[in-house]
Amino acid sequence: MINVFHTFQSPDLNTVLPEIHNSLQSMGNVSGFKYVSLNQKENTQDYLLVSKWDDHAAYENWKRTIGSNNPIVQATPEFLNVMEERY
Repeated sequence: MINVFHTFQSPDLNTVLPEIHNSLQSMGNVSGFKYVSLNQKENTQDYLLVSKWDDHAAYENWKRTIGSNNPIVQATPEFLNVMEERY
């Protein structure tokens, strides 16, 4: 399992942020998707998008569905292997 992190520093709230929201709607339709969270840093316009996938291939399958001009695709992701989780 992997976590994928994207950071967006002061995205255009009228175009970029709505595109991100729309893209998140498609995640649930992709095999291997587990979780997504869009977070705003307090007192800023900086955002962190965290998603969880079965593996890197599942994330790449979803990424292909949203198009190359999407802000999520254009932001460089960080990939972390999940070692342990507790809820």
